[in-house]
Amino acid sequence: MLFNSKHSLVSSFKSGFRGFKHVIRERNFFLQSCLAVVALALGLVLRITIDDWIVLILLIGLVLGSEMINTALEYLLDLLIPHFHLTVGKIKETMAGAVLIFALTSIAVGCLIFLRAFYHLVR
Repeated sequence: MLFNSKHSLVSSFKSGFRGFKHVIRERNFFLQSCLAVVALALGLVLRITIDDWIVLILLIGLVLGSEMINTALEYLLDLLIPHFHLTVGKIKETMAGAVLIFALTSIAVGCLIFLRAFYHLVR
């Protein structure tokens, strides 16, 4: 069978929204979401191009998605190994480093997009 009839598309979406509800309470995800809203508003104000919108939306998705994966893996590690373990700490730091790389890359690209748009707006 092509599709698993046990889970409907609606239940999949509900599950996804519940996951989003869990992670939005996390400080880093909340902060990144707020910065995403600021970036989207700035895009509207500066009237960025469609290509810039595509890049901006993809970067926001990558940062927020990577933060969700990071949070899920942290939950899993905390469940499996509730006591302090040096290797678990290294894993968590590495995952956080990956999110940081996505975030810093997004900031750099965002600056290029917005500086160019600002330049064209005032020119």
